[in-house]
Amino acid sequence: AMPDFFQRMHQATRFAQGNDIPAYLKTHPVTLDRISDSSHRADQYPKSQHGSSPHYFLVKEQLRVKVARDTRELIHYYQDALRSDTREYEPALRYGLANAFLNNGEWEPAGREIQQLRQQFPDELFYVFTQARLYLATGRHENAEQLLRDKLSLHPGNQTLSLLYADTLLRLNRADQARKLLQDSVCCP
Repeated sequence: AMPDFFQRMHQATRFAQGNDIPAYLKTHPVTLDRISDSSHRADQYPKSQHGSSPHYFLVKEQLRVKVARDTRELIHYYQDALRSDTREYEPALRYGLANAFLNNGEWEPAGREIQQLRQQFPDELFYVFTQARLYLATGRHENAEQLLRDKLSLHPGNQTLSLLYADTLLRLNRADQARKLLQDSVCCP
């Protein structure tokens, strides 16, 4: 990156004269030697490989579901991907499938997928959120309330948990509790 930056600076100031040259470049000119030296140093720097975290894949699938125009087609995409031998991160694909089913109003298959994920990863909040959304979509507000209350006790101040819990409390006609929760954890921690 630095060699490219120096190269661009050199190109930009190549024909500049007098007051057209920034003060810094008058005392630290960008020469071809400086560009070459920075390029050589960059080549000597060890390359690092960063693997993607599981959360990267979960967010990727969450976004894929949010922007999908055809949920039925998306469900087929996930089913095909899960059958293939070249799958990325299987739990993320299952998470995407569960959310696609949920958005399509297919409660039972959504429940099967999210239950399988929650058995494997009981503390993963992405899966907790989807489980709670499924409870809310199917009118099981008390189940959502208990799940979110339990998780919020383990993750106090988590804004996503707090917002979903407040929504659940509102659905249970407990507006005062929802207001207090939001004031305590989201608005003014």
